[in-house]
Amino acid sequence: MHKEELVKQLSKKYRRSQKHYQEALTEILEEITDQLKQGKPVHLLGFGSFYTRMRKPSTGRNFKTKEPLTIPEVRLAAFRPGKLLKQAVRKKEQSGSKKTKKGLLNRFLH
Repeated sequence: MHKEELVKQLSKKYRRSQKHYQEALTEILEEITDQLKQGKPVHLLGFGSFYTRMRKPSTGRNFKTKEPLTIPEVRLAAFRPGKLLKQAVRKKEQSGSKKTKKGLLNRFLH
């Protein structure tokens, strides 16, 4: 699912404008990005944690000249899923069960 599809789905499900969800999602992603740029983790209780980690320097090879080269250390963004997200993904939907609006996303949006 792409960002645009997510915005359309939320707009349809909760009957609010696409612009509302587009702006909200953009603000959330920009704030997460800003925090990660500063090296600070972002914890969304139950959903997961965004954080940065360092990848160690390694040795590579130039394919044209076959010479070895050093690949420098680099900081990467990473995500660790939370307990509720893990449970939701693992859980098989039972037949005949009703879907409610008491989901993770509903807690964050309202």
